[in-house]
Amino acid sequence: MSLQNKKSQEKNNSEKKGFWEKLKSAFAVEHPEDLTEEEDAILTKTARWIQKRHLDTPAIFFFESIVPLNFIGSQALTFLQPLIGPLFPEKDYQMLAKVLEKRNSIAILIKKIVEIESSSEINKGKNIEKKK
Repeated sequence: MSLQNKKSQEKNNSEKKGFWEKLKSAFAVEHPEDLTEEEDAILTKTARWIQKRHLDTPAIFFFESIVPLNFIGSQALTFLQPLIGPLFPEKDYQMLAKVLEKRNSIAILIKKIVEIESSSEINKGKNIEKKK
């Protein structure tokens, strides 16, 4: 076998190996990432905004239904920024779109909505008792 044939055969083998190595990681699920304080704050702010408008139940239902599509949702936010952007502070809007790219972000947002909702119900109960 000539030297050139050996080199081309080695190159083909390395390309095949590279393909299989790439294929192994193509469907890998990312590890849950911890949120930074800034990202956690934007999710809390979003949960409070939802609770303030009494949209807790519809929001939880909506977010539960789109959990598998959270990355696409974050891209939709980026796409709709020219239309929706003027309604919200630009930095918060971009941060929310970035946070929603992470897999566990919607689960954390739902948890925050539930926590805020339950704490507001407890406070309402205390206010009713004080009025009596």
